[in-house]
Amino acid sequence: MNQNQAMGCTKRIDDIGLGIICPTKYLNDFAIRSRYHLVLTHMVLEDPEYAQFYRERSEAGDYLTLDNSSYEVGDGVFTNRDLVEACRRVQAHEIMAPETYLDAKETFEKAAEFVNWFRMRGYTTTIFGTIHGRTITEILQLYVQYQNIGIGTVGLSCRLDPVDVKFDHPNEAYRKSVVRAKIVDKLYQYHTLYSFRGLQMEHHLLGMNHPAELTFYRRYGNMIRSCDSSAAFINGYLRKQVDVFDYEKPEVKMDFNLDFVSPFQALVINDNIDTLIKWSKRQ
Repeated sequence: MNQNQAMGCTKRIDDIGLGIICPTKYLNDFAIRSRYHLVLTHMVLEDPEYAQFYRERSEAGDYLTLDNSSYEVGDGVFTNRDLVEACRRVQAHEIMAPETYLDAKETFEKAAEFVNWFRMRGYTTTIFGTIHGRTITEILQLYVQYQNIGIGTVGLSCRLDPVDVKFDHPNEAYRKSVVRAKIVDKLYQYHTLYSFRGLQMEHHLLGMNHPAELTFYRRYGNMIRSCDSSAAFINGYLRKQVDVFDYEKPEVKMDFNLDFVSPFQALVINDNIDTLIKWSKRQ
């Protein structure tokens, strides 16, 4: 097996992919309901059962993004070689470059260095770059810079909240969802221009604030490729449905070692997944 085969082949998914984040024990119950997966580096390197599940999903033809775990464990914890090793273990189809939260300039520098390091070693796997920035200008500049260095997929975090993109709403989850949608609206003109030139750059929503946000992106055709979220599982575990007008994002974080879900909780989790799948339809 050569380097490129070890790092995964090039595949694309046909609809908005819904990456279902859940504990390792329940991957075969819930994550398996989607053919798109966001896979966390720290879990791949620490949990053989987690890594094996996703390796098998890759071999079955599912599409995998290897996340750098910056959100979960902090920026810069894993080296380039760590990321490559995690990518190899699960045969992910794209690999997320390092980043620095909020800092567009430093994030670009890290991404550019990673692209150069990665390509010099002969790897051809798609590189995923996360957008950061404290202002919409910083965000737009980083987006253009990513295109110029060959980033294949752009990640738009649920934490994006530039100071000059305003939207007031009493529901914080909904407010931040609208802010991200406004950013996507700004990026859409660039996306259209690049597509016209025959250049391809895909877009992924990193996390979810208000689940109804998924319905915002139907107007942009195929621009948004995928989204990952723990909302279905965490809300279901708390016995809450996501299909409610006054939805509030839980403060509870994912416990990947959780080992018990009651039949009722499982029912609510599956209902939540049904809702997110319905809302992720392009039409």
